[in-house]
Amino acid sequence: MEDLNNIKKESKEKNENDSCFKIIALGGDAKSRIRGAMVKIKESKYSEANKLLKVAEENIIKARNIQHKLLTKEIRGNNMISSILINHAMDILITAESELSLINFLHPYIRDLQEKLIKKG
Repeated sequence: MEDLNNIKKESKEKNENDSCFKIIALGGDAKSRIRGAMVKIKESKYSEANKLLKVAEENIIKARNIQHKLLTKEIRGNNMISSILINHAMDILITAESELSLINFLHPYIRDLQEKLIKKG
C-alpha cells in the first residue's frame, strides 16, 4: 500500500512540475515577444509590434489557464506541493503580465511622440 501511495505522490509531483514548466515556457516566451515588440516600436514597426504583443497576450492567457487549473485542484482539497518551481513559474508569469500591461499603456504615447518628431523633421 505504501508503494501505491508513493506512486500517486510521484505522479502528482510530475503533473504539478509539468504544469509549472508549461507556465514558465509560456511566460518566458511572452516576455521574449514583449521585448521584441519594444524593439519594433523603437523602429516604428507598429504592425509587427502589435503581432508580437498579441502572441504574448495569448501565451499569458494560456499560462493563466494552467494556473487556474492548479488553483482549482487546490481549492478542491488536492493540496499543491509548495516548491521553488511553482514560485518561479508565478514570478515569470506575473512579470510577463506586468511588462505587457506597461508596454500596452506606453505604446500609443511612444507612437504619437515618434510621429510628432517625424513631422517636425
